[in-house]
Amino acid sequence: MTGLILLSASLGVIFGSLKLARSQERDFDKKIKNGLKGMLLASVLMGLSFQLSIIYLIPLALFIVGGFYGYLGVAIFSYISQILSANALVKGTIMYLIASQLGNALGIQTETFWNLAGHSFLLLIVFVVSLLIVAVFASLQLRNPEEEK
Repeated sequence: MTGLILLSASLGVIFGSLKLARSQERDFDKKIKNGLKGMLLASVLMGLSFQLSIIYLIPLALFIVGGFYGYLGVAIFSYISQILSANALVKGTIMYLIASQLGNALGIQTETFWNLAGHSFLLLIVFVVSLLIVAVFASLQLRNPEEEK
């Protein structure tokens, strides 16, 4: 079952990425908003699947979440490439990838963090916020000092 869940989420990411990559419309602001709404609804579906213990609905829910995740990934990156100058695009891309991978790592490792925190919600929050602070400082190092002059 775990393999099916991981496979369905991965296929969803590929499907969502391809769906947006083939789109002819270039209104990425609208696409990001629609993708976030879809991600929210898909997450509610996934939560209900877990809460109601409908085991066979979970792979479908994760496929939908993965689809919106892939869709959003392409939409956000496309939007970043439109608004940044050529000089800032590389640094913007690096910051986007850091934030994306940090979000993935936090999402995947939440249970591990929960166990490391000794099932203490407060300690879990402190741990996660500490990781986010490190990410913010890392992103600040990527600023372009030439733009500040």
